[in-house]
Amino acid sequence: MARQALYLDLSAELDLRKLRYFLAVAHHLNFGRAAAELLLAQPALSRAIQALEADLGVPLFERDHHKVTLTAAGAALAGDPVLAAAERMLALVDWLCAERPLVIVAEDLQWADEMSVLV
Repeated sequence: MARQALYLDLSAELDLRKLRYFLAVAHHLNFGRAAAELLLAQPALSRAIQALEADLGVPLFERDHHKVTLTAAGAALAGDPVLAAAERMLALVDWLCAERPLVIVAEDLQWADEMSVLV
């Protein structure tokens, strides 16, 4: 069987929310468990994944009533080092928001470059 070329439309504007949703479904291979982790309704998660697939121009998951699997495009996206970096960034943002309040103190409100950030 001949290998099929895989083309993702990476010119599409992707938002981190959709990528976070993709990663959760790719991790669980189950829309219900991913939705529970993300604190979303399962239909909303399904619509967001369908929108991401439309943005990229390829299906990312094979779905049936009993299981979810990654397509070749989904596996390529899940293993992409840029996406892995985005996942680490999202985890850091989540940690910062949940664990440590961010306080910004301005020494002189007239000059924004004199700001210091306390974490």
